[in-house]
Amino acid sequence: MNKSLKVTPYGALVSASIVAILISLISIGVSSDSPWLGTRFAGVEGGLVVTQVNPQGPAVGRLKTGDRVTAISNISGESIQLKDLDMVEDPDTFSTLRERDIFLERQGQIFQILQQPEVELRLADGNAVMIVPGKSRPLHSFPFLFWLPPLYGLIALLVGAFVWSIQQRSFPALCLLLSGFGAMVLLNSANISISRELALRADLFKTVLVSYHIGFDLLSLGMNALMWNYPKRAAKWSVVPLVAVVMAAFLVNEIFGLTELPGNTVLLQVPFYIATSLLGLVLQWLGHRKNPMDRAIIKYLSLVWLAISGTMMVVYFAPDSISWLPEISLRNSFHALLLVYLSFVPAVSRYRLFDIDRWWLKVWLWFFAGLAIVAMDLILVSLANLAPAYALGISVIVAAWLYFPLRQWFWMKMFPHGKRNLEDYVPMLIGHFVRGGEESELHGIWRRVLDDIFRPLSLEVSPEDVETARIVDGGAGLLVPCLFTDYSLALSYPDRGARLFNSDDSGLAQMLFNISHNAMTRQASYLKGMRDERKRIMRDLHDDVGGKLLTLVHLENATSRIASEALKRLREIIYSLDAEQNTTLNQSVAKWRLEALERCEPADIGFEWRWEEPVDDIGLSSRQALNLTLILREALSNIFQHARAGKVVYTFRVENGRLSVQVVNDGVPREASSKKSGNGLRNMRVRAEELDGSFGYRAESGSFHIEFDVPVGGNRE
Repeated sequence: MNKSLKVTPYGALVSASIVAILISLISIGVSSDSPWLGTRFAGVEGGLVVTQVNPQGPAVGRLKTGDRVTAISNISGESIQLKDLDMVEDPDTFSTLRERDIFLERQGQIFQILQQPEVELRLADGNAVMIVPGKSRPLHSFPFLFWLPPLYGLIALLVGAFVWSIQQRSFPALCLLLSGFGAMVLLNSANISISRELALRADLFKTVLVSYHIGFDLLSLGMNALMWNYPKRAAKWSVVPLVAVVMAAFLVNEIFGLTELPGNTVLLQVPFYIATSLLGLVLQWLGHRKNPMDRAIIKYLSLVWLAISGTMMVVYFAPDSISWLPEISLRNSFHALLLVYLSFVPAVSRYRLFDIDRWWLKVWLWFFAGLAIVAMDLILVSLANLAPAYALGISVIVAAWLYFPLRQWFWMKMFPHGKRNLEDYVPMLIGHFVRGGEESELHGIWRRVLDDIFRPLSLEVSPEDVETARIVDGGAGLLVPCLFTDYSLALSYPDRGARLFNSDDSGLAQMLFNISHNAMTRQASYLKGMRDERKRIMRDLHDDVGGKLLTLVHLENATSRIASEALKRLREIIYSLDAEQNTTLNQSVAKWRLEALERCEPADIGFEWRWEEPVDDIGLSSRQALNLTLILREALSNIFQHARAGKVVYTFRVENGRLSVQVVNDGVPREASSKKSGNGLRNMRVRAEELDGSFGYRAESGSFHIEFDVPVGGNRE
């Protein structure tokens, strides 16, 4: 990408929109700047037939649908017989330049008559109708289809402009931009000819035709060059310069009428452009035998350009010489041109066409959302201007109290602005690092912070190792170091493609990285110190207290049994302090079952164990294992000391990452020991909550239930 990149995707779309709107306004202005009868005509044998009368037009009450008009004249005595060829949409369908010039001359004569204060239309039944033409054609008189070509041209130019804004050094991207501009010029120019009511001024009509052909030539040249240069250059040689020279020659011949060529030059141009495009695609196909992805792109381009637009051009121009082909209007052929450019959208998503990522759809959504706001503003202004006096006040109230607040809220949601300060993000970062967590979790937090601050179009992991935040591709990208790996995070186009990265952005990213890295380093030092202190306590307990207890164990009296039990508990506590010692849930459940069985049998208490073992074993930290052991041990001790139980039932189940445990006995609690029993229940609750779990109990008729559940499967140190 160009190091001197200056255009963002959003800026390119806005600029392209301005160009397309300006050209569309010129096209609309030319179409409306002609005398207006308020009718629509169609060519029939011997003249014209009225197909529609505008209820607000000058001809209302004078002409009706179905009237046949044979001639037009004015008060100055100028008169001309009308022919069906006077309503030809596209003068390129004439077989020679001479026939086309005769048509333009007749258009000029009819236009001169229409410019008079009053005109007379002679009907096939012998009657004559006098009409005072309007000086210009109002916008409301244009049918819905009139507005489609400017819209199609806008879309074509936007597609080309966006692709070029991403790949400004890419020649194929420039080719697509050229073709999009050509399509926009072609559609707006042809729309003038198609939408005329009856006639245009001869010299203006010829200028419109020239611009129409310039647009067609630019479209064809751009697509030809694209076929020859994408995915790679098709050959060391290229016919594209020859195509450009031939196009220029055709255009000069059309303007100056140097020589008469078959088919008004069009029947020569269209096959020539299709043949050169096809040659480029064939060479591309042969040159990419071993690259299936490139071949898929070539097949897609063949479908888009040749199958859609090529077929449409053949069907449009060939019916005069091939009788069995159906006729198609010039306006309908525009739909195929729109389909060509819309086809690039799924191609980008599936084939990464032009090396553009899938996020390009986000840019379109943001752009058209902004465009919708502007359109709503224009509609509101138009309605206010058209509203009668009594409705104007209501319009102002609705706009002030309802529309503008909603509009401002939506705009701020779409395009938040304002200076980004460190104090807005540092507390969130530091809070996560102080709390600690897995590296993957902290990495995700770092990504979310960068995405929230810069709002890039994409944020991906890059294999490039960077030590400091660095702007790349002339501002299109920003590389930021990762916290835990040698990779970096690559951000593209901040603020959803509305601008480029600048030095303030890289400075902010670097400061946030430094703060995060320092916090992470301090946290690592703190955790290391905590682990070292744990190990020191473990050694002291093991060597000092453990040694003394071991001495007591060897005494053959009641004290030895107590010392043995105390030594066992001490080892469990030491084990829980070692964060590196972990076990699995299945191993722990087996130990809990054995211990419960050993305690219940001597007390003559019935024992039932229900364990729905999960498919995959789950890891437990030493702290989780100890707390769960102590809860279960305390639950059984309460049964021994505070209830007349004959049976105890254990139920274990793992669901949605949580271990649920239920301990039920059929004993009745003794009232005298309720206070001590309450302490045991409170201790169990504290241990469950220490593991981010929940604890509860209830007494039912003839049974007592203890239930708790805790999250398992993660590191809960």
